[in-house]
Amino acid sequence: MRKYFRPWMSITAVALIGAILPLGSARLLRAQSAQAQTQKKAKDQGESDLYSAATKETNNAKKIAILNEWKERYPESDYKLDRLDMLMPAYFALQQWSNVINAGKEALALDANNTAALYWIAFVAPNLNNAPADVLATAEKAATGLLAATRPATMKEENWPTAKRSFDVTAHKTLGWVAMKRQSTAAAEQEFIKALKLDPSQAQVSYWLGDLILGQKKPDRNSEAIYDFARAAAYDGPNAYPPQGRSVVNDYLAKVYSQWHGDNSGLAELKAAAKANAFAPAGFHILSAAEISAQRASLAPAHVSTQDPASRLQLKASDGSFSLAENGQQFSGTYSVNGKVLRLHIVQLKTDVDIAIDGNRLIVNGSEIWNAAPNASQPVSSGAVPSNPPPQPAQQPQPDQASDGVWVGFYGTCEKNDLVIFKPTVYANQVELARLACNTYFYVAARPGTYKFCATKNKCTTAAIGSTGPYYFRVLPTAISYSIGQIDPSVAEDELQRHRMTALDLGRVLAPKLVTMRTDNLPSEFLSPK
Repeated sequence: MRKYFRPWMSITAVALIGAILPLGSARLLRAQSAQAQTQKKAKDQGESDLYSAATKETNNAKKIAILNEWKERYPESDYKLDRLDMLMPAYFALQQWSNVINAGKEALALDANNTAALYWIAFVAPNLNNAPADVLATAEKAATGLLAATRPATMKEENWPTAKRSFDVTAHKTLGWVAMKRQSTAAAEQEFIKALKLDPSQAQVSYWLGDLILGQKKPDRNSEAIYDFARAAAYDGPNAYPPQGRSVVNDYLAKVYSQWHGDNSGLAELKAAAKANAFAPAGFHILSAAEISAQRASLAPAHVSTQDPASRLQLKASDGSFSLAENGQQFSGTYSVNGKVLRLHIVQLKTDVDIAIDGNRLIVNGSEIWNAAPNASQPVSSGAVPSNPPPQPAQQPQPDQASDGVWVGFYGTCEKNDLVIFKPTVYANQVELARLACNTYFYVAARPGTYKFCATKNKCTTAAIGSTGPYYFRVLPTAISYSIGQIDPSVAEDELQRHRMTALDLGRVLAPKLVTMRTDNLPSEFLSPK
C-alpha cells in the first residue's frame, strides 16, 4: 500500500459532480424570497421592467447580464437581496464558483443571517480545488451559520425539516472539506461521517472519506478506505457521481484493491455491498496479499482423503496454485483462503469449490475428511523417499535426521521496509524458544507427535511431526501481527537461500537447551509432543 499512500487529487470537481443544482433547497429558498417581496417597491417602471425581465429569463448568461445592468442603474434598491438571490444560482449553473461566493458575501453584508447566502457559499466552496485561506474561512463561517440556522418567518413550517436536513448535510460536508484542506484529519473524518449519516447518498463524501483514511498510512484502516472508494464507484442513485466520474473512481478502486489484496478477486462482491450501504459492516476486513500468503502458508501443503488414500490435494503456497488427484482424474487451478474456508478455482470445471478448514484437516462436502499428509512435502510415488533433503545455502549445514527425532526449522521472512520491528516470540507447546529476527533461522530437534507452534501466543498452527524430516515453519508479518505456517521443505530451502538467511543471534534464544543453529550439533534436549 505504500505506493499509493497519498491523497488522490487528479479528479476535478467538475468531472465528478458536474453542475448538479440543489433543486429542493433552492426552491424553498426562492419561495422564501418571493414571499418577502410583498413589502418591497420598485423605484420606477424601469426597475420594475428589469425585475420582470430577470425573473422571466431562462438563459443564465442573459439573466446575469440583466441583473448586473439592474445593479448599475439602481444600486440602491429594495431588491438588493433579491438580485443576489437570483445571481447565486445563475452563477452556479454556469459553474462560476468564485462569483457565487462573492455574491453570497455581498448578501451576508446586507443580512448576516441570510439563509440563501449561507447555503450557496457552503454548497459551492468544495468545488474550488485550490481554495485560498480566506475562502476556507468564508466557507467555514457559512457552514457554521447554516448549522445554526432557524426557520425563516417567510418559510412554511412543513417545509423546514426538509430544508434543514439539506442545510445540515451541506454544512457538515463543507466543514469536512475545510478541515481536509487544512490537514486536520480527525476533524474532517468526523464531519464526513456526520454528513453520510444524515444523507448516505453523498458519493463525493464517501470518496473524500476514503482518500482521507488512506492518506493516514495506517494499514489496519485500509479496508475502510477501500470500502469508501467502492461506495463512490458503485452507487448510482441521487447525488451519485455522473457516469464519467464513476468510471474514473472505479478505475482507481480497481488499482487500490489489487495492490492491497493481490488481485481483483472479491471486488465485484465488495462493490455490490457498498452500493447498498454507505458504511461497511462491523468487523469488515479485506485480506491483504500478505495475509493471504500467510493463510496459504498456514495450510499443510498436501492433504489425503480418508475415504480414498489415492485422492490427494497438493497446495503450492508460493503462487497459490493447486493440483488435485481424485477418482482417477486430475484437476488444477488456483486457490484462496478466507478465514476457515479454502476456495479452489478449478480450471477444468470452470467453477469454484469451497472447502471447510478444521485445524490441520479439510472437510469436503460437509463430511468427507481430508487429513494433512504425514509427509506433505513428498509427492505420491511408488519409489523410495530420499533420505536427505535438497541442498541448502552454503553457509548453512544440511539438516539430516536427528537421533531419535527430526529437525524442525523456523525462519522469519521480511521484505525490505516491510516492518520496522520484527521480533515475534516463537513457542512450541507453550515453551518459549526464541525471539525471531528478520531473515534468520534456527532449529530444534523434535520427537514425533502433535505440536502447537506459535508466533506470539495467539498466532498458532498445529502440526503433526512424523519420523521423517525435516520440517519447516515460516513466520510472516501481517498488517497488525504475525502468522506462522508449515512450509514445503523445497520451498523453505529455496527461501532460505534466496533471502540469504543467517543464523539467529544467540542473544535472542530463550531456550538454549532446545535451540541450535547447526544441524550437526544436537541440542541437549529434544522437543516432546503434547
